[in-house]
Amino acid sequence: MAVRRPVQRIGEERFSVRLDDHERRILGSLIDELRDALRDREERGPDAGSSGWSGPAGDPGDPVARLYPPAFPDDPDAEAAWSDLVRPSLDDARTRRLERMESTLMADELDETAASAWLGGLNDMRLVLGAQLGIAEDDPPAARGDDPDATRRVVFDYLGFLVASFVDALTDDLADPGRAAG
Repeated sequence: MAVRRPVQRIGEERFSVRLDDHERRILGSLIDELRDALRDREERGPDAGSSGWSGPAGDPGDPVARLYPPAFPDDPDAEAAWSDLVRPSLDDARTRRLERMESTLMADELDETAASAWLGGLNDMRLVLGAQLGIAEDDPPAARGDDPDATRRVVFDYLGFLVASFVDALTDDLADPGRAAG
């Protein structure tokens, strides 16, 4: 039995979103948390300690930093110049995505701009939550039994499911590369 995705294309630039109230409340909370973490990090500066989305107790890292991978990890001067150049636009784009998500959180239909904003916002949330949980790209799924972060890991997995659903819906009308042009 195939799982029906919560997001589906219903027109040329229209998407149906089927989420229950509980899911929407969780997403609203995550929007608020990510917005606060981004704002806190901006106020402290990118090199200050951990953000409001800090990882588990004792984790010295800044999980929001995962949203800003270094472009020049071996050249601090080039990295600083790059950050000064692109960081403001990245921050602005993230803020606008979260605002669009928040304004359409209760909508049952989205246009393509809103669907793209959701995809970016959900991906940002997932990256930060993954950093909080110490999940690396190649980590196998963790056992859920006695894990004190089990609920957050379920949210992480669910965010991945939503990201995949948005990707599928947004790419649904792309030409099949295996199909010969006629």
